[in-house]
Amino acid sequence: FSLDRVDGSNVTTNNVGQYSSAAVTSSDSIGVSYYDYSTGATGQRLKFAKRTKTGAWRRYIVDGPGSAGANGCTTTASATTGLFSRLKWTSTGRPVIVYQSQVSGVKSLRLAYATEAETSATYTWTCLTLDTALQGSNTRGEGIDFVLSSADLPYIAHYDSGIGALRVVTCASAVLSCSASNYTGERPNYIIGTVQSIASRPGIEVTPSGKIIVSFHGAADQGLYYASKENGAWTSSPTLVEGTPAGSNGVLTGTHAVLMLNSANEPAMFYRSYENWIKYFSKEIH
Repeated sequence: FSLDRVDGSNVTTNNVGQYSSAAVTSSDSIGVSYYDYSTGATGQRLKFAKRTKTGAWRRYIVDGPGSAGANGCTTTASATTGLFSRLKWTSTGRPVIVYQSQVSGVKSLRLAYATEAETSATYTWTCLTLDTALQGSNTRGEGIDFVLSSADLPYIAHYDSGIGALRVVTCASAVLSCSASNYTGERPNYIIGTVQSIASRPGIEVTPSGKIIVSFHGAADQGLYYASKENGAWTSSPTLVEGTPAGSNGVLTGTHAVLMLNSANEPAMFYRSYENWIKYFSKEIH
């Protein structure tokens, strides 16, 4: 193992690295998105770092107070930008980040992308605010998960913690060419009933055939569920993987879950169970 300092120093004003997400390109370039909560006027912002071929790290401001001069997107001085970040590289090596931005108490889902290649020394970011329809209590963009299909179509899952609901956001165009108005947000009829979005964030994957699979912690059985959308329609009800029995020790099944696809392109998950164990589930085809 090797240990690198990606960002930050030994001074007390530094507070970087929360909500980090890492991704690797097909040519082994490493990228990291993270929240910079450092004190001062330029803190509370989303940042991106990339490891160069020489092993050095380059750091970039993506979104937040004072970002415009660094080719980033600018929000107001009172903004808190970069929570719950999820980073992906497109098939052509362009970084894309989905995250939460809080401006004047309004919590929104945001997406930032750069059109420069992974080998570029500088990045200019474009930032979009997504899924604002019927936002209500301004609690969007918590517990984010994000994937790109092989054609770079974006698929995003996040919580509306004001009503405890799962939301899925997609675009029919490749992520670098999709405008904010072309994204579609929807709420499957599965009410989550929890606002513990850090511990119980949803997961999302898309199969080669375009089937969307989501996982989440649900209130009905305090358990782990998954559901899918295929040919334009969601499953009529979610599938319960494991619930939390009555009288358990207070730990809820399905928190801290990670969703993947197995070799059959079916859901596979690691998650925390009510026994305080880490468990593995995989749906097999027989």
